[in-house]
This record gives sequence, structure tokens and C-alpha cells, in this order.
Amino acid sequence: MNVISYATRPSIATVETTYQVTDDELIWSSGPAQNRMRLADIQTVRLFNSPSVKYPFLGNAPFGGYDLFVVKAQDGRTLSVTSKHFQTAAVFEDRRATFVPFVDAVMVRVVDINPAAVFLSGMPSGVWGLWIGILAVLALGVMFGVLMLIYAIMGGGSLEGLILGLIFTVGTGFSLRSVLGVVTRGRQKSFDPRIGPPQG
Repeated sequence: MNVISYATRPSIATVETTYQVTDDELIWSSGPAQNRMRLADIQTVRLFNSPSVKYPFLGNAPFGGYDLFVVKAQDGRTLSVTSKHFQTAAVFEDRRATFVPFVDAVMVRVVDINPAAVFLSGMPSGVWGLWIGILAVLALGVMFGVLMLIYAIMGGGSLEGLILGLIFTVGTGFSLRSVLGVVTRGRQKSFDPRIGPPQG
């Protein structure tokens, strides 16, 4: 039996969890008790990235982006595995080096055992819809900032208003660009793991 393992501690409120995939089961434990899910019972497999909005002049956000691997069984149970590992307050380790081989092994074995399983990349519709809402608010913010600038330039506002409008418009514009990338990359798509991992 070829067993592939992966371990991570997602947050300060949890302990390290070890995940194992055997020829026919997913097994995970964060102590003496074990949880099991038959690969044949897995109905949906989803891969997506939980993004952090990044700015060129600020570098990575404190928690950065990380990958999520979520499987759902026919009985409604779900298992979510993340590539981030909590080290200390506001410090996370990227464990993609061991996360990716584990995820690949699970997908290969699921598709062999259960060809009817659905493989998806991208955010769940509810999460993606939330980002769409954020995008719409930011777009309105940019429009408001432009109107502030036009009002100040046309002589209806003060120099302070012009500077404030410029700062507001530029800052909101950077956020809009970042969120647009999140929305574009997060759109749900199906994929075949036998061909290769999803792109983007």
C-alpha cells in the first residue's frame, strides 16, 4: 500500500493535523482519534486559492495567499486541507512543497476509483459572489474619486480636496485592479486531473 502523508496546522486555534491517502481511503487525525473517508464516496473535489490583495509597494499581505483543497463525500461530509501552516502570531509557513504531491495523489486515486467524481477549480459561488460585490463597491469608489477630482479641478473645491481626491482615486484604483485579478482567477471551472492540474 502506497501511503502519502501531509501535515499542517491551519491556525492558532488548532493543533497540527496529519492527512494520509491510501489506495482507497483518506485518513486524518490531530490526536489519537482518526477520521476516514472512502475515496469511492468522494463526490466533489475542489481546488482554489484564498487570495491576499497585494500592492507593489507593500509586498505580501501579512497572511499571504494559500491554496485550499476541499473534498465532499456523498453523505455530505467535507474535508478542507490548506497549504498554510501556522508557526507563530501572524507568521505562516507555505507548505506547498508537500501539499501539492498529497493533493495530486488524492486526485489520481479518486479519478481511478470513482470516475463520476466532479473536479472543480476556482472559488465556491458564494465566495466568488462576495468578491464580485467588493469589486462593484470599489468601482463605485473610483467613480466617486474621479468626480472629486473633476470638482476640484473645475474650481469648486480646495487644494486639500484635490489632494484627497487624488489619493483616494489612486488607492481605490490599485485595490480595484487587485480584486479584478482575484475575480478573474477565482471563476469556477471544471478540469480533468488525468490531463493535468488546473491553470490560473
